[in-house]
Amino acid sequence: MSDPSPDRPVRVGVTAWLRTLETHLGPTAMYTIQTPYVSALRAEGAVPLLLIPVTDAEAALDAVDGVLLSGGNDLEPSTYGAERHPRSQAADHERDAFEASLAAAAIAAGMPILAICRGMQSLNVALGGSLHQNVEEHVDRAGNHDRVDVPGDPVHTVVLEPGSRLAAIFGTDVVSVNSMHHQAIADPAPGLRVVGRHPESGLVEAVDLQTHPWCVAVQWHPEVMAGGAPGRLGLFRAFVDACRTFADSRPELGN
Repeated sequence: MSDPSPDRPVRVGVTAWLRTLETHLGPTAMYTIQTPYVSALRAEGAVPLLLIPVTDAEAALDAVDGVLLSGGNDLEPSTYGAERHPRSQAADHERDAFEASLAAAAIAAGMPILAICRGMQSLNVALGGSLHQNVEEHVDRAGNHDRVDVPGDPVHTVVLEPGSRLAAIFGTDVVSVNSMHHQAIADPAPGLRVVGRHPESGLVEAVDLQTHPWCVAVQWHPEVMAGGAPGRLGLFRAFVDACRTFADSRPELGN
C-alpha cells in the first residue's frame, strides 16, 4: 500500500436521512444530511457524497473511498429481536436495510468506516448486536443522554480504552463529549470491541471492529462540537487520512 497522497480527492459517502420537509411545494419527501457532517469532512479536504438507499450497496461503494454512517431516527426494534418501546421513533425500513448492506460491503472491502450516533447503533445491529431503546430507563446511573438543548457543548466524559485507536487519535484516555441520543448499544456485536464507556454507568460510547483496518464508531456527535474540541477534529482528520490511504490502494477507483 502506498503512502497517502495529499493531491488525491478523497470521496466520503454519507448516509442520508429521508424526511418530509415543508417547501414551496408543500410537504416534500427529501433525502437529507445535516450540514455539520459536510463541514467537518470539507475541513479535512474530503469531498462528501450523499448515499441514498439503493439495492446494490457494493455498486454505491465504487464511488467513494470511505463511508460515514450518520445519525437520525431510531432503528426498527424487530431487527434486533425486540418489541417496540413507547419512546422508539418511527423507523425507516429502507434505510435500515441499506445501511446493513452498506456496512457489510464496506467491511468486506476493507473500506474505512466512521459511524456516528445512530450510525454506531446501525453498525452494531447489522453485525448481530442489540440496543437499549431508552437509556435513561434501562441503564442504571446513565441519566439523560438526550441533551439536544446543548448540542455543541460537552455534557459528560467518556473513558477510552488505553492503547485503542481512539485514545491514540485524541492523545488521552478521557474525552469530554456532547450527547444527543436516547438509545445505545446493549449487547455489542461479535467482533466489535468496546473502547469507550460513560464512567458513571458503563454505557457503551465507542467501539471499533477488531478485524477491520479502520472502523470506528462513537455515540456522541463530533461533527457539531464547537471549534477544535478534541472530540471532533482529530477524529475526522484520522478518518479522512484512512480514506486517502484506501484510495491510494486502488488507484483505478481514486482518479
